[in-house]
Amino acid sequence: MWLIFPVISFILLAAHSLRSGDMGLCFAWLLLCFLIFTRKSWVRYVWSATLVAGSFVWLKTGIYLLQFRMAFGLPWLRLGLIMFTVLIIMFVSIFLVLGRKGRAFFSKEKQKGPFQGAAFLLTTLALALAETKTSFPILLANRFGLNMGWTEIFFLALYAAWITGKMLEQGGSIGVRPRIWALFSLVFFLQLFLGLLGIEQMLMTGKLHLPVPALIVAGPIYRGTGFFMIILFSVTVLLVGPAWCSHLCYIGAWDDMASRKVKKIQHLPKWAKWIQFFNLILVIAVALIMRIWGVPWTLALFSAFIFGLVGLGVMLLVSRRKGQMVHCTAYCPMGLVSNILGRISPWRIKIDSRCDRCGRCVSVCRYGALSDKDLQKGRPNLSCTLCGDCLEVCKKNYIHLKLPGLESDMARKVFVVMIVSLHTLFLGVARI
Repeated sequence: MWLIFPVISFILLAAHSLRSGDMGLCFAWLLLCFLIFTRKSWVRYVWSATLVAGSFVWLKTGIYLLQFRMAFGLPWLRLGLIMFTVLIIMFVSIFLVLGRKGRAFFSKEKQKGPFQGAAFLLTTLALALAETKTSFPILLANRFGLNMGWTEIFFLALYAAWITGKMLEQGGSIGVRPRIWALFSLVFFLQLFLGLLGIEQMLMTGKLHLPVPALIVAGPIYRGTGFFMIILFSVTVLLVGPAWCSHLCYIGAWDDMASRKVKKIQHLPKWAKWIQFFNLILVIAVALIMRIWGVPWTLALFSAFIFGLVGLGVMLLVSRRKGQMVHCTAYCPMGLVSNILGRISPWRIKIDSRCDRCGRCVSVCRYGALSDKDLQKGRPNLSCTLCGDCLEVCKKNYIHLKLPGLESDMARKVFVVMIVSLHTLFLGVARI
């Protein structure tokens, strides 16, 4: 019976959103009610946070309405009592959800609950900021005149909570990461394909550009404008280190799928990394020369297309044969930039001195970041992208993900929350 209070609270908030004309937010409040049936512990954290947010909505609305009525000399006492009663219902709901009854009811998967709840709320906040801080509708649900952005945010946040739970299971990351990464790439390029067919809502605003990662740095150099992608890339790398390359790159997922055609990984020689360095210098130099000489955009576009086509050939001809992600580790210049900038990030993979060098981690690393020499040093080499596969296969837990101030287990969970939230944010807003 105590659930009546939070359910009524969400229904009242839905009615308020409906009256304001926000159908998407109305549905989102109502959908929160249906989370009852999961009885998962993360729902308790989500309910608490959303009820607190709802209380501020009512407080702000109540103050505005009372001031309006007082300013025009209208009766305000009854309205004040109604708003006060609504706030009391909200506060009682929060107390019940956070209290003993809430803990007893939402009791499933308690260990993962705080992290799944954090992923839900962090994703909601990030998507809400993305939608409200842009000058155009960035969510697909708002691009077709449906005004259902908040409903889309709810389902994306629900997806983030679910994926976080899967990633936190024993051995879950090594199986889940490639699948959600491939899903992101599929959604990204499907939107591009539909946009090129004439469905303009599937594209961003501005001029169309090629989805070649090297253009993240080359594009702004050639144009002299359009630094959004390089800023997004830099901020992401600072937040989660080089994990951009193993979780968030729309092209990297292709290299991952190509490399998995071979189970036994053949690692590249160390000099192969110099090819990536050369490509970075080449891309920057060519973009700069093209800008200075005023090269037409058609020739610049053709050059980028050839560079991307060669990269695709590397995936199909080399990664498929070697079992290592050769495009990402020895060809793509942004992979090297990610590895270097990742040194600024506080995230680190550490190998315990007790490691018996069984080689299990080496056998699953498709980035060539681990060798017997690296195990002796106690850390992976520059190619590491924090994919986490080595963590999953180390039976004796000699390999750890470290973040200053946190135990390794907690650091791993915090990392999963951050990377899944970013993945879901990209899934919701990333398009050409």
